[in-house]
Amino acid sequence: MAKYIKNLGLYFIIAVILQVGVLYYINNFYLSGFSSNSEDKSTVAVNSTNTTSAKSNDKNEVDNTIKFAVPEDSTEVELSKENDKIAYIKDSALQIVGKTENNTVDLQDLKLLKYQWLDEGNLVIAASKENSTKISFYKYNISTKEKELLASIQLKDKKSSIDSIISSPLKDLIFVKVALSNGSSELYKLNVRNEFEKIALRESKIQDIYLIPHEDKLIYNSALNSNVYVTYLEQKLSLAQKGLTKILGVDKSENVYIGLVNGGNISKIYYGSISEKTSSWKQISLNNIEKPEDLIVVENSIYKLNSTENKLENLNGTTSISFKGKFLKICNGKVLSIENGNVYIN
Repeated sequence: MAKYIKNLGLYFIIAVILQVGVLYYINNFYLSGFSSNSEDKSTVAVNSTNTTSAKSNDKNEVDNTIKFAVPEDSTEVELSKENDKIAYIKDSALQIVGKTENNTVDLQDLKLLKYQWLDEGNLVIAASKENSTKISFYKYNISTKEKELLASIQLKDKKSSIDSIISSPLKDLIFVKVALSNGSSELYKLNVRNEFEKIALRESKIQDIYLIPHEDKLIYNSALNSNVYVTYLEQKLSLAQKGLTKILGVDKSENVYIGLVNGGNISKIYYGSISEKTSSWKQISLNNIEKPEDLIVVENSIYKLNSTENKLENLNGTTSISFKGKFLKICNGKVLSIENGNVYIN
């Protein structure tokens, strides 16, 4: 019995020594490593927050370091999806300029009609032979300078034209708006079989058209009345106040901005999601009636163009975005402006 108690006591002492040793190791080595990592992560988070705050505070300052050499008389200036290249048309030729490149797209015997950026440095180009009503659409790889035929659209007559190409920022989704010679419009979507399928429209004469990216739908309105529609949806969007409409844009959260037109200018703005009833959409009553072209959707808000002070002023707050030179457009949420042969990305 005494021997049993002696062995039990010995085992107890050994167990205590092992437990103390393990706890000492965990406290001084294992947990200290986690504490160090935790401190590093806190520092990164704080620095990240400070960086964001600094960026927000500097919103009124212009970053003149991001610029591309582009002639003043260029047309259809567009920023690539990666924000690292500019494409533009000059003397009927498509030019591409980047940080280390300046190239002309060689279409050989084809006539350039329209173009638009896709992702990963690719373009979609609409081109045709001279005096032809068959419009071919190519995917152009900037790196290899090779073009791949996607599909073609046969126009009804020589007076019809390609009005615009709309590409999704999320995938290689392409829509094409065709302007017919009688003033009507047609919409086409390039499907997975690389065939253009015609989209059914509720109105024949379309004024504005914008893509709602995550929905893969287009919102459009009539040039003749107040009707606003979304492709693939039966019901039209009806605003609380009747009148002619102007679609001003779609923001990053996919809220649609629609202005009421009064004498050619905008007097009130409605905005909200197409998944919600328009009766719940928010409203902005403008103190001064604004020109439609001076109302710009950027990120998650709408701004008024102040050309005199070279800035965009937020209609929902006190913030503004400054830019250098003459305002051009919004691409990928960035403000493009031009001055002295340079396009600035703000």
